[in-house]
Amino acid sequence: MYLAIAGNLQAEDFLGSGSTYLPARFGGHEGRALQKGDVLQIGAASPVPPLTTPEPLKLPPTAAYALRVVAGPDLPDNADTFANAVFRVTPRCSRMGVEIGGPFPALGAASLRPSSAVFPGALQVTPQGRGFLLLPDGQATGGYPHVLQVIRADRHLLGQLRPGDSVRFLQRTQAQAEEALHAKQALLQAWLPDFRL
Repeated sequence: MYLAIAGNLQAEDFLGSGSTYLPARFGGHEGRALQKGDVLQIGAASPVPPLTTPEPLKLPPTAAYALRVVAGPDLPDNADTFANAVFRVTPRCSRMGVEIGGPFPALGAASLRPSSAVFPGALQVTPQGRGFLLLPDGQATGGYPHVLQVIRADRHLLGQLRPGDSVRFLQRTQAQAEEALHAKQALLQAWLPDFRL
């Protein structure tokens, strides 16, 4: 469910943002998640011309996602495991990441890597075969094998994933990922000219 308001929610500003960062308990409304009975104030609205989302850009509500991915640096040789498999989002999810359950290979302790850079959209697999898909508040480095990377054109879908949703990973080449990004940016350009994915 989404709520649109004309104006800004008045919130505790931290580092130029009114967003809440729950792990550190700052920003937003008292640095915590909203609770029943909370009252939020709305600031003065700036005049904004009416804007309607074009039909081709409206995402239908769904509980099944197909995410386009490129190979991560640690994708194992038996990568065809991912090709036709259906994975599920577990209840373990936050802005840091979501746990993805499914037929990941149990790579064992020998699969651990020296800590290296990761960023949103990275799919890491633990030695026990549990998948974690990193989101915007995810760590910047990690030592679990980085097997897949959600392409930038599909990264906005990660915020829609909910516990119980099904996920398929569609493997693409780097060239296909770049082409998809340009195509999606062009689609958005006429509607939101200043927006960049």
